Amino acid sequence: MPGEPRPVYWDACVLLSYINEVTERVSVIDELLRQSRAGEVRLLTSALSQVEVAFAASEKEQAGSRAADRGTVDSGFADHAGRVL
Repeated sequence: MPGEPRPVYWDACVLLSYINEVTERVSVIDELLRQSRAGEVRLLTSALSQVEVAFAASEKEQAGSRAADRGTVDSGFADHAGRVL
């Protein structure tokens, strides 16, 4: 309908690209945010996408501390010969 903002669906990858500051995507995302604030587009996402990114910012901050735990996690998926499944 004329006069209504154009709907634009955002999947989790768009939100994660913004949080993770993916250089080649940030300017496009910023423009869509500007258009949304101006009422030109209506940004939509699913509840599943919201859940996927809910803790992304805090996970990004903790990434360094979790790297040390990677071996512990991998060992939980290893078979008895020590191979990661």
